[in-house]
Amino acid sequence: MRNVISNSTRETRVVDVEVIQGKSVLRADSESVVKKPQPVLAQKREETDYLTYSRPGLGKLLKAIRVDVKYHKADGCYLYYKNGDKDVPVLDIMAGYGACLFGHNYQPFIDTYQKFFLEKRPFLAQASERENTGLLGRKLDELLFRVTEKNYISLTFSTGAESAEAAIKYADFQRKKITTQLWDRFKSVYCDSKAQLESHVITLDPKLAAKLSDFYGVYPDKPTVELLESWHEQVQKQLFTASSINLSLKKSYHGKTTGALQITHGESFRLPFENLGPRAAFIDQSDPVSLENAINENSLTVLMPVIDGDVLTFSEEKLNLISALFIEPIQGEGGVRPVSVDFLNQCRAAATENDFLLVFDEIQCGMGRTGTFLHSEQQGVTADIYLFSKSLGGGLTKISVTSIVKDKYDITFDQIHSSTFAEDDFSTGIALCALNELENNPFILSNIKNQGAHLLEGLSKIKSQYPNAIKEVRGVGLMLGLELENQSGRDSYVFKVLSEAKLLGHVIAGYMLREHQVRVAATMSDNFVIRIQPPALINREECDYLLRAIEDVANILERANGYELCKYLVNLESDATDSLLTRTFRPIDEVDDYRGRNNGTPSKIDPNVKSVTFVGTPPSALVMAEGETSFTQFSTRQLIQFFDQVCELLGPVELQTSTIQSATGEKINFRLVGIMYEPHYVVRNLRENNVSHMVADVNTELQDAIQRQDQSFGLGTYTSIFTNNGKTLSSDKISITTGNALTVGMGFRGLLKAANEKQIQLETATLGVLGAGGNIGTVYSELLADYVPALVLFGREDRLDRLYEVTYKIYQNAALDIPQEKYLPSSIAAKLKDTQTWQLACDEMQTSGSSDIGKFIYDKLIEEFGDNIPIKVTSDTQLLSSVNLLLTASNAPKPIVYSHMLGSHDTVVCDVAVPQDIDDSVVQDCPNVNLIRGGLCRMPNNPEVGMLGSYVIGHGVAYACMVETMLMGFESFKGHGSYGPISKPQVYKFLNLADLHGFKLESVKVTNPFNQKET
Repeated sequence: MRNVISNSTRETRVVDVEVIQGKSVLRADSESVVKKPQPVLAQKREETDYLTYSRPGLGKLLKAIRVDVKYHKADGCYLYYKNGDKDVPVLDIMAGYGACLFGHNYQPFIDTYQKFFLEKRPFLAQASERENTGLLGRKLDELLFRVTEKNYISLTFSTGAESAEAAIKYADFQRKKITTQLWDRFKSVYCDSKAQLESHVITLDPKLAAKLSDFYGVYPDKPTVELLESWHEQVQKQLFTASSINLSLKKSYHGKTTGALQITHGESFRLPFENLGPRAAFIDQSDPVSLENAINENSLTVLMPVIDGDVLTFSEEKLNLISALFIEPIQGEGGVRPVSVDFLNQCRAAATENDFLLVFDEIQCGMGRTGTFLHSEQQGVTADIYLFSKSLGGGLTKISVTSIVKDKYDITFDQIHSSTFAEDDFSTGIALCALNELENNPFILSNIKNQGAHLLEGLSKIKSQYPNAIKEVRGVGLMLGLELENQSGRDSYVFKVLSEAKLLGHVIAGYMLREHQVRVAATMSDNFVIRIQPPALINREECDYLLRAIEDVANILERANGYELCKYLVNLESDATDSLLTRTFRPIDEVDDYRGRNNGTPSKIDPNVKSVTFVGTPPSALVMAEGETSFTQFSTRQLIQFFDQVCELLGPVELQTSTIQSATGEKINFRLVGIMYEPHYVVRNLRENNVSHMVADVNTELQDAIQRQDQSFGLGTYTSIFTNNGKTLSSDKISITTGNALTVGMGFRGLLKAANEKQIQLETATLGVLGAGGNIGTVYSELLADYVPALVLFGREDRLDRLYEVTYKIYQNAALDIPQEKYLPSSIAAKLKDTQTWQLACDEMQTSGSSDIGKFIYDKLIEEFGDNIPIKVTSDTQLLSSVNLLLTASNAPKPIVYSHMLGSHDTVVCDVAVPQDIDDSVVQDCPNVNLIRGGLCRMPNNPEVGMLGSYVIGHGVAYACMVETMLMGFESFKGHGSYGPISKPQVYKFLNLADLHGFKLESVKVTNPFNQKET
């Protein structure tokens, strides 16, 4: 992937060519008149009902990575979807986030379910004795007793998060009881002591008043009764205003309901709702004092009254505010991370000593998934509360259980906490069946251990063979995690982008599905970890197939071959087959090796200088092949389709940071950021007025730049269009610019220099401006009108009024310059001075002023010269053949000027459009035409500004919009630069600054920087 930021941004217009009454004219939203075949562009993807009406956010991700499959059948280890009339089997290694321990539609469970239906078992029979619920509780008690030698009460619910909620509520329920008991003891002694003090049976400890003052701010000189009352009031306030807290581990996941979410560590889930629900704190299992610190930070010291003989004295008593500590013995969503035995023992001891509940969330790692009923039984540590769900439902029903140790259970709790759909005979009956199957079928646990060990050995071998692809393999049984190496520093730029956008794991999941018919998923809290949680029924042949598919992915990553991983996104995967295990894998060496062939190494930067940030969209999907060499295997259409598929998920990506030094000695760090929206995508969304998500990406980078205290913030390519030339963004903390002023200035200089090199005489030259109605085209027209005597302004037929306004302004400027003799002999002003119209204009200005003199001059020139006036306004592209200088500044998403449109005489064309207006045929077929890129600058000291070694525009060269951002950094701008419409004086201002700091015009004859041939 490569993001070369182009030179400028334009107004929101799309210009194309159409034949009307024998003339080629500029029209909006039309197809080109050129007969050569055009690339088939990616169209807007159709939205399904699921994406439109149910889960638009998740649906967008599923569709982008092409896992939006509609499965219609499930059996054992396989899911099936339709490909035409053919059933395509998919080996399900995701297995319902581990919930399908017994596989899909396990026959004994189906038989049980059917039996319940035939018996017409009640589903809703609340406030009655639920037979299967009681049997389930008994079975869980038996199984837990074997491990813990303790009895448990099991409360039944529907989802895992609901069981976590019940544990949170129960723990808080118990914490309040402990607080109330302490308060009751205080009140009992308080009442006794108050009565005895009043009857003079006891006296006050002389130290008590001072102690109360230290603890609660109670004035020591108060009378005895008031002192006691104040003590009573302060302790009551202390106990009942302090809120309890739950502890959980970093990288934990316990669900997304309000309470469960607060003990879930992943910030992407929790932070948007951090003001909801109970308090929580997170401890680090790798830090030996983390738990101790959390206990100390969440404790109260209460001053309790004590009657010692005939003296009322005091004691200090510690009250812990921690309700419970929640732990997954193997953290699932946090990256499949087993918790150490030493840490679990530390937690058990701390919970016992400090009187809070220890909760083991075995929802994902329990029910035999690691080879034993509980994973924690392998660690030899017991909990006060166990949470179960997922596999407890046998892959058929939604059920969860909160099992609370009986000697800490309060029977009033289950009278105040209930759930409408809990305890139904169907779900509890299937759960009971699942527990019996786990207990009575020795094959289940045996196969989990055997196949788990085989997978672990195979994955570890792959890790050793592909160290740049696989970072770590961990887990137990059939709960394994494959952690990928972060690819941000690797040779493949597309891997860097996917890594930084937290998409690498998702794309690998899509590749595994489409290329190998294997279903895996990345963990939700760590996109670099692929979960391996197949059903317990998986056999050795299926395990070997999975290992070979994973080795294929590891080989692709190791060889930095972005094309191989991403080709499925444009439907280039292998054909699906209905006999999965008979598929053959290509030899490892058939994957091309792109190590060392892409991006090079990042630039070294000076950390002690101020920084600027520049953001831009890629000028074309074709630039991908410049930084990601493997992408040359894609056709143009496929590159565009790739971008269209994933661009909404990528977000801003830092491309490179370089230290730039001015000719004056000033230095800045120039940070280049890509907003990864391809031009066709941007144009389509501009037409639909659907730009808020793109603006949000730019604003994210703006806020980051402000936080870093950057000096300036530049907008390149389409970013200034969909931010309305920067006006959508607002900040008084950073200088914002589109860079358009210097872009126009350098393009203007480049065109004049190229004309001189081509020996085109300005005195007889005709300038054509394509896109003259936009702000950029307008300013170019005004600038060049000072150097050439004839202009042709091209625009859309429905926007010619705007071109007339430009024409009037140029004539007005000329009318003001002539009396001061501030014009060149080759200019519009010189041409006007020699006409009869000029004398009429002088008379008009003396009598009526100069406010409308431009239109007056235009009307009189028409009378004097007819069609041979100095400035022509037209939509007829046939007039392109009459110009020998051409400036193009449209917003067309593809080229609109072709070789047959230009004349046979020497011509200089300056293309400042993004993407380019000039078709490759001009370069290939017109030796008389010099094509230059406006806005290119040679930087002092020739630093590299590109994307990790890939430089389409040349070494030591930058686009002028980038340079304007740099200049504002050098100058420590306080206001904005090219912000909103630009003007002719503004152009000259930035040209002068460029000269001061040593940025020179780099006039380059363009050959063919991008391969646009459709292959």
